[in-house]
Amino acid sequence: MDSKSFNSYFPEEINTYKELGGLYLKLFNQINNKVFDYPQDTIRLLLGYNALLISRSFWELKEGYVGVSMLILRSALENLVHSMYFLEYPETEKEIRERHENNFINIRDLRPKKYRNGWQVEGELKRIDEEGTIFPKNGWYQKIYKNIIEELNFFVHTNPDYIYTTIYQQNGEDITLQLGPNYKEERFIKNAFQKIIEVQEYTIGILDKTFKEDIQDNSPQILKAAIKKTNKWKLDYHKK
Repeated sequence: MDSKSFNSYFPEEINTYKELGGLYLKLFNQINNKVFDYPQDTIRLLLGYNALLISRSFWELKEGYVGVSMLILRSALENLVHSMYFLEYPETEKEIRERHENNFINIRDLRPKKYRNGWQVEGELKRIDEEGTIFPKNGWYQKIYKNIIEELNFFVHTNPDYIYTTIYQQNGEDITLQLGPNYKEERFIKNAFQKIIEVQEYTIGILDKTFKEDIQDNSPQILKAAIKKTNKWKLDYHKK
């Protein structure tokens, strides 16, 4: 596989990716020129930036740089979780906005003490699960942190064993390090692609929930069809 044959290996995923990208733009265009109060304005900024991050993550994956792709995707997930948290707890967004010009503010310091351990998005998702009232009790910590972010963390923190499995190339009995593009096995790349699609789904869902009064047409059938395919992939992936 190479960048030229990437499309032929993943036609269904590429179609889903494009459909979700079109849906995102459709939703965002309905709120792009409107004036919003906070925290909605901050959330629009974070989720708007996700369009760039997700697009770049896709192109890096297509070019064979899966590690770089997943690093970028992790930043998009951070924006996504902050958006959820600010919608649930607007007082946190307000305090950060009012104090950030003169002081470095760590969101962790503004959470209740029981949610300050670990990476900041970890505590945010736990609090949303346990105390939130806007998002349904769907186990967000498990879905987003345990199922996606923890895997992406392998690409962030230096782990020689994991880096080795990411860039090695098997040539018969010989093993060499592939320092350029490396597509490895199809299933490995497809799993990374599915992570990108899943982040698209969450971004669209949170965008729609935050601005539900301003979005007139959210084409729910597109998102539902994509989520159905994602759930099917997860079942198939974990069976093997």
